[in-house]
Amino acid sequence: MFKSKALLVSLSIVAVVAIGYFAIFDKSPEGDEVSGAIGTAEKYRSEQIGQTDVVLEGQDPAQDQAIIEEWLSDEATFEEAGELLGRASAQERASFFERATPSERVSLFERASAEERSSILARANVQSAAYERAAVQERASMLGRASLTVQERASMFERASMQERAKMLARSSMQEKASLFERASLQERANMLDRASMQGKVALLGRASLQERANILERASIQERSSLVERASVQEKASLFERANAQERVSMFGRLAAQERASILARANVEQAAFERASLQERAEMLGRASLQERANMLGRAEMQERVDILGRASLQERASILGRASMQEKASFLGRASLQERASIFERAAKRAQ
Repeated sequence: MFKSKALLVSLSIVAVVAIGYFAIFDKSPEGDEVSGAIGTAEKYRSEQIGQTDVVLEGQDPAQDQAIIEEWLSDEATFEEAGELLGRASAQERASFFERATPSERVSLFERASAEERSSILARANVQSAAYERAAVQERASMLGRASLTVQERASMFERASMQERAKMLARSSMQEKASLFERASLQERANMLDRASMQGKVALLGRASLQERANILERASIQERSSLVERASVQEKASLFERANAQERVSMFGRLAAQERASILARANVEQAAFERASLQERAEMLGRASLQERANMLGRAEMQERVDILGRASLQERASILGRASMQEKASFLGRASLQERASIFERAAKRAQ
């Protein structure tokens, strides 16, 4: 029993001494003291631009509604809207007829054949002579008593001019307007987008998918794309630097001032002589240890073609983010270079969201 207690006491003393030793003398690396390729890779991954970091414009349905209303207020829309309404179902045309003003209803009724007018007035229990003597408002009231069928209302709507149809469409609900655009052809949808104001086009660009934005950006000139890269944030530039190949990284580094180059090598814990002896790939890896700001600075030394080439290797999210740096005028111009299919898809997306 005594020996067992003595053994336990001895073990306890040893444990206490060991804990005290490691607490005083053990210096495990912490936080920023950890360095090396793995640490650098983890650091870079935390700085990557993710899909949630890309702020997409034009996400407010009210903007889509404003675009649709703007389209309907354009004089050039009348004929186009009239064509779309002509493709509507009988029920839809009857519904649009309900949006007509009293004077419009009377005018449309009076374009019907004599037989049709007599049939409708008979149902309303109104004599033709009484109808002729009545004022416009009274005539409209008489027609309301006839309980027009869906087909009769649709037929009256068919007699409306393109401009009259467009006006009735303008008074319809947003859901009715938006659903009508689904009948538009690719060319018609593209035409609708092209007639949008600058603000409208900027909002519509916000409806483009990441792939569509990347395609639109690709159609920009070399000078335009290079200019957008110049306007990128520090994080965006640092992220793009990682897309550079070994030769591009070393070339950009070589264009820095001597003091900047020395600072980057010191951070990488690399002597100038060792850097000079290293292979191209090894030099590129050393430069990958640069800080966020230093990587952004190196990208800033890229030549125009290098910037464009690097941008071409960026992810869809990164390219969408860079496109977001464009001015309103540039965005409107870029949207105009979208393909017929892309413009039609973007406008259709806006119409659906407006519902």
